[in-house]
Amino acid sequence: MNYFLTYSGIKFDVVNINAQDIEIKDIAHSLSLLCRGNGHYKYFYSVAQHCLNCYEEAKFRKLSLKLQLACLMHDSSEAYLADIISDVKEICPDYIVHEKNLLAAINEKYNLKLLDSEWITVFDIDKYILKCEFQEIQKNPLGKIESSNNCHLDFHLRDCRKIERRFLKIFFLLQHLIQTKPHE
Repeated sequence: MNYFLTYSGIKFDVVNINAQDIEIKDIAHSLSLLCRGNGHYKYFYSVAQHCLNCYEEAKFRKLSLKLQLACLMHDSSEAYLADIISDVKEICPDYIVHEKNLLAAINEKYNLKLLDSEWITVFDIDKYILKCEFQEIQKNPLGKIESSNNCHLDFHLRDCRKIERRFLKIFFLLQHLIQTKPHE
């Protein structure tokens, strides 16, 4: 058996991925309940809250709506495969293959076709937010942060249900804006 039941009751097959089985409500719910850093942060800080901070940083930098959405969705595969720290992923080549396939299906479903240079921007923001997390939550800086103007970011302990609702609200808002203003 290669499937599990998602929050919304979908039988999700992690080997034979079907884009129709990907549901944004499952993604938002799961990510809001997954703790970053494999649960080793000083307090509960969800993957969804991390993604919201990535979105906020992209918005703060005045990046396109599509890049803002990509920043919000960049860890969406973790809703189906779990959050595995990067160093562990490196020793699990099968995981990396499944993660890439799943991300491709998610990106296709939600029309997140970006240039490689745009994905580099998304992952640069992801790394920046990781540094901010270590400074703000862990009190253990990973290195100098280029900008200390991160007042738009939220590293406080938050209720997972509120984070889930905010994630969905921003997702649907960005999708609507992208459809009505496709060139922004």
